[in-house]
Amino acid sequence: MIQNKSILVSEHIFQIRARANNLVDLNIEGSDVLVHDPVASKESWSRLLRKPATPLCEHSEPCKSMLTRKKGENQGRSFWMCQRPLGPSGNKEKGTQWRCSTFIWSSDWKGDG
Repeated sequence: MIQNKSILVSEHIFQIRARANNLVDLNIEGSDVLVHDPVASKESWSRLLRKPATPLCEHSEPCKSMLTRKKGENQGRSFWMCQRPLGPSGNKEKGTQWRCSTFIWSSDWKGDG
């Protein structure tokens, strides 16, 4: 009985690994033939390689991605900010046609939309 349970657990683990690797069982009698599922593989790679979702600023517009150039520990680090230009005051102005204060480090953005 214990041996039967271990076989069932082994088969279950095998099935989970096969699904994770986009493998399909052909169910050929007396054979355990597995092949890659091209549709599932394409979907998996598409999810991995697609462009990440862009955050929205306070104007509900897509932010632009920038890189820090200032020398220091954050040099070369990317971030998201409002794409609108600075206003005549030179400050970020909420609720106007000028740049809002949206600022998000790319490493902090989860990309959930």
